[in-house]
Amino acid sequence: MKATGLEGPEEDSTIDRRQLAAISTVTFLYFLSWQMARPMVPLHAAALGLEPLTIGLMVGSMSLLGIAVSVPAGGLSDALGFRPVLAIGLLGMAAALSGYAWSRHPLGAALALVAFGGFEVLVWITAQAYATRLTRPGTAAAHTATVIGVVSLAASLGDFAGPALGGWVAGTAGFPAAFWLAAAFATLGSLGTLRLANLPPGRRHHRPTPGTDYRRAWRMAQRPRIRLSLAFSTAMITMLATLQSFYPLYLARAGYPPQAAGLMVSVIALVSALFRPLAGRLVDRALGARLLGGVLLAGGLATAAIGLFKHWAALVAVTALAGFAAAFNHPVGISLIAESTRAFERGTGLGLRIAANRLWMMLIPTCLGLLAGVVGVGGALAVQGGLLSAAAVAVRRQAGRALPAAHRPGGEQPPPPASAPPRAGQTRD
Repeated sequence: MKATGLEGPEEDSTIDRRQLAAISTVTFLYFLSWQMARPMVPLHAAALGLEPLTIGLMVGSMSLLGIAVSVPAGGLSDALGFRPVLAIGLLGMAAALSGYAWSRHPLGAALALVAFGGFEVLVWITAQAYATRLTRPGTAAAHTATVIGVVSLAASLGDFAGPALGGWVAGTAGFPAAFWLAAAFATLGSLGTLRLANLPPGRRHHRPTPGTDYRRAWRMAQRPRIRLSLAFSTAMITMLATLQSFYPLYLARAGYPPQAAGLMVSVIALVSALFRPLAGRLVDRALGARLLGGVLLAGGLATAAIGLFKHWAALVAVTALAGFAAAFNHPVGISLIAESTRAFERGTGLGLRIAANRLWMMLIPTCLGLLAGVVGVGGALAVQGGLLSAAAVAVRRQAGRALPAAHRPGGEQPPPPASAPPRAGQTRD
């Protein structure tokens, strides 16, 4: 049988380009649907006359279920395979978005957003785990960076097209039309999973149970590079959650229509996509404390500066700086976890990262809603930017302990395979 790079770690180390294209297409459609919906929720809520706190609670509810299911979702893809889990998640996203567009009651809309958040987490965790399985872990330093770079680029393109298209549709045909179209793209993504190879589960005969998955995730969180991945990703996600929720609201109150607000949010993804190849190379060759601290500091300064401006040119400039910082989110977070986990536990590791991210994606809009009621939306953005700048210092110190001065791929080996006996003092997950 011809090797494809998909049968398992022992078979081949090459990248199957057709499968990489297939998972990248599914990832693009997932992000297109998600990013059409997420920035439009606060604008829709504001158009209905809701207060900032209520808007923050609605946006935060999109991450509520995702926090609970992230780790078990990773274990589910590890155990059952990838294609059916991806299809179920994308169809669930489509159903939830359709429910939100159809709902005429705030409670029904909130429940639809909660369900949407659970399904979209299932899709993103499984897509990342699938991508990291396209190469053999033992030889995967360069190949994994390539795969993550391509899938991240597809994500950035969806990030770019989603807000712009959602804003245009909402401005011309109304907000429900934007959510219906986002549901259609999620449905199309579920059909795209038919092009994926039905990879075997990462661990044979493994049956996911929440207790086992959470215990494994807790032990994995003690590994230095996974802790660093969690710290960097959660700091970065606070910036993205802020910009995706209250930046559109700031623009709306500054007099910009939904089309302009969507385009401005799309600038983040556009700049991120342009710089992501550079970010991938830097992560692969020179991942270190200065790089991570500098990236987070740039994001913090950009977020804090937004409230100082209302002219479109100045806003584009600070938004572009935030997009440059965001370019490092996926390459850093996913690479650190891929290097520090075995194949059968990778879904759980990625689920742990997503659970931490979704926790902050729920808390940040809620806290910003409270703060905006006191100091205004621009003031809330400035406070959040200052906190992110402070987090940059903490992450830089943590990176100094977890990484060498100049990172080289393979510098920290993942745990030994399950067949190897544990070393003295080492326990097995």
